[in-house]
Amino acid sequence: MNDKMNDPECVTRKIKIAPHDYSKENLFATFTPQKQLTPEQIFWSNDLMKLKSEALKERTRVSRPLKAFIVYPPNTPAALVPKRITPTAITDGERGFEQTKACYLNKVIPFFKTLKDNFKGIQKALTKEVKEMKDVFEELEAEVAQYAVDRKHDAIELKNLLIANDNLIVECLSQEVFCVATNSELNVARFTEMHVANTTAETRCLTLEAELANLRETNNYDNQKELINHFSKLEAQNDMFRAENNKIKQHYKKFKATVNPQVSTREKYAIDVEPIFPRLRNNRDAHLDYLRHLKESVETIRDIVEEAKVVRPRDRSIVSACRYTKHSQELL
Repeated sequence: MNDKMNDPECVTRKIKIAPHDYSKENLFATFTPQKQLTPEQIFWSNDLMKLKSEALKERTRVSRPLKAFIVYPPNTPAALVPKRITPTAITDGERGFEQTKACYLNKVIPFFKTLKDNFKGIQKALTKEVKEMKDVFEELEAEVAQYAVDRKHDAIELKNLLIANDNLIVECLSQEVFCVATNSELNVARFTEMHVANTTAETRCLTLEAELANLRETNNYDNQKELINHFSKLEAQNDMFRAENNKIKQHYKKFKATVNPQVSTREKYAIDVEPIFPRLRNNRDAHLDYLRHLKESVETIRDIVEEAKVVRPRDRSIVSACRYTKHSQELL
């Protein structure tokens, strides 16, 4: 009822809901047995039926009109009212309200209490089972929903794979068509043309290699001749330089013999040194310049010979020239 009162449709339409009358339902005790009962329920229902039948029998006995309990209206004359035959209202073999009340208090009400407790326990067990089943069904529904999502995902992946497969098939077909077209263009005539061009290129390479070998041989021969001529000239020049050097050495020896300076202390001896003539001094500088120039030329010749020796280490003329330049450099 509270849910109906909170319903917005009922509030907007102003439906009047009368409260439920439970007094009509509780007027008579009603019991509707189930179609399939448990052994415990069958046992208690048999006892209940027995008690019910006994209670009905007692009720019929009490409901019979007894002469002692007949009440006459207050305006009836006394001559019409019969006198009581028995001193008590209850005759032999009949039971009154006190006995039935005691029966209900001692047997029927405790039985209904135990039955109510049993029904409560059964209801709790049933609600627990229903809750467990509800949880199980919720888990199953969640699994089904997840399975549906996974199935959709797998379907999408399968679709993507099929699309990729179609693309690969199309690409393979296009490449195959291209290969067939290129193979058809490369015919026999083209192959022979290429073969002829290759042979001509090979012959041209062979001729160029032969020319290059000849040029190398001629170049080596010409270089060797030039080096030999150059070394011969250097040897002649070196001989000339040696002769001039010997002459200069003899001239210095004579000059040294004629000039002997005496060095003494200032206290004992006087200094008597003849000055050098300007003409001889100029000749000395000229000789020194000549020797310096000769030394530089010998060093350059030595470098040239060393480079030639590295290029051709087994040539005897180059080896001899190297020895000669080394000896002349030692002399200078």
